[in-house]
Amino acid sequence: MGCIKNLIFRMKKGFLCTPFVVIAEEVLVPFITMSSTSVLANWSPQTIINTGTTLDWTVSGGVTIAKTTINYPTFNFSGNSGIANILVENVEGLTRLGCYQNSLTTLDVSKSTALEYLYIPLNFLTTLDLGINTVLATLSCYENSLTVLDISANTALTLLRCYNNTISVLDVSANTALTELACFGNNQAPSVTDQIFIDLDTNAQINGLLQIRNNRTSASDTARANLITKGWSIYDTYTT
Repeated sequence: MGCIKNLIFRMKKGFLCTPFVVIAEEVLVPFITMSSTSVLANWSPQTIINTGTTLDWTVSGGVTIAKTTINYPTFNFSGNSGIANILVENVEGLTRLGCYQNSLTTLDVSKSTALEYLYIPLNFLTTLDLGINTVLATLSCYENSLTVLDISANTALTLLRCYNNTISVLDVSANTALTELACFGNNQAPSVTDQIFIDLDTNAQINGLLQIRNNRTSASDTARANLITKGWSIYDTYTT
């Protein structure tokens, strides 16, 4: 969490909460929802620091956290236990959301149209709907249980880390801004890996990073060579 903390405290508005992080800015976003099987506390904060913006918290199981006025706050949710659905209302302009190693099974960001940064590794997510998040630039969803990842609407995406899931198809043809991709440890066939190389070459970005290590064929040799010429660093596996 160290890198996330450093990022948070450089922001003008936001709050840090363990086990999840939300940073808010100006555009109104009605709510976000999360479902967790965490064994960490009754899902109420032990501490809240600083005041300013009003948030409404509702947690399943009869627990309601009263309206809380915050600004530059720190929420500490350590010590919570049991399954909970968490609803956070009146989050103004949610642009960054981090839910690291939180045992999340579902995450609804369908109202978070201003979301630019989503950091949700090491959870139990099997699906992720990002169709409405068209300004999303950074997505880290590695080490979940995702079988499908549709990023066709996320044309602003520059960084994608989705490794160690069970994704069989990954189409990056619409992600023309993508300059960092880590997708190893999935269930991609060599033809899918070939197409990733070809699409990244077609997208024409320079000085990128590709960590793929999924088997490919000679069909992507030209695209791979072109990417290296364009300054890409590539870590992959070759199979004829």
